[in-house]
Amino acid sequence: MSREQETCMQRLLVVTADDLGMTRERDEGILLAFQRGAITSASLLVNGATAEAAVERARAVGLPLGLHLNLTEGPPLAQPQQIPSLLLPTASWWPTDSSCSSSQGGAGAGAGAGGEKRKVLEFRGKEGIREALRSGEISMEEVELEVGKQFDKFEEICGSPPVHFDGHQHVHLLPGISSVIARVARRNKSRLVRIVNERDENFSHVEPADRRVFFETVVCQSRDARQVYEDQEIVGLDDFIGLGLMGGDCNHDRLRERLKRFVDCCPAAAAKHFSSSSSSSSSSSS
Repeated sequence: MSREQETCMQRLLVVTADDLGMTRERDEGILLAFQRGAITSASLLVNGATAEAAVERARAVGLPLGLHLNLTEGPPLAQPQQIPSLLLPTASWWPTDSSCSSSQGGAGAGAGAGGEKRKVLEFRGKEGIREALRSGEISMEEVELEVGKQFDKFEEICGSPPVHFDGHQHVHLLPGISSVIARVARRNKSRLVRIVNERDENFSHVEPADRRVFFETVVCQSRDARQVYEDQEIVGLDDFIGLGLMGGDCNHDRLRERLKRFVDCCPAAAAKHFSSSSSSSSSSSS
């Protein structure tokens, strides 16, 4: 076998479904996708309302799990008084155990009698954490505390540290925060991280324009984050697709075109499944 062929055989296609553990309905969809061969792994929100139940169901069907670090939405695992720079009072929409048990769903942690919402302390949101980071309001000591608790919670309910990890709304790529996460991940022996090095043309169709700008920023931050993680001996995946394939932006033709580039490069990869021992891989998030 030639060196080129050997490299091709080691190249894997990883298809990861994010947000396992957020709601029962989302968990159902992810588990069904795995059983039908559409995904190879999932990333778990350990602060999600259905996280523990989702882990049991994933274990029953053999679904490999990684950690979906969350610093942007919902309640923290740390006590709010321990991490004030990460939180703001908000009218919560985050699902709770009670809302997930209802067919309506989405009632949120702050829902009171009659459906009205009260203010609760939750993460600042996708834009909120980025604005606070730019203004110097975020304490990296508090980030380390919360990230550590999420790694600990994953190990508690899954039985072992996560082999791979990524971030809800790409928070693991943010400057400064990525350095903290890399140190915590290394201590927890997690050695595989999602790097969002996607081509701009893959999301050129996305509207409105501010969403494209956000994606461009994520890709740019990925370049710096890769080195941060490599310095801690954490491997980033070689390729990524998914920014332009979320929600209504995803269709069969677009997905087929994105995957074709990978399969044309290494046809043998099409038959491979996720393996933590791979030296080279390509990732797609759902």
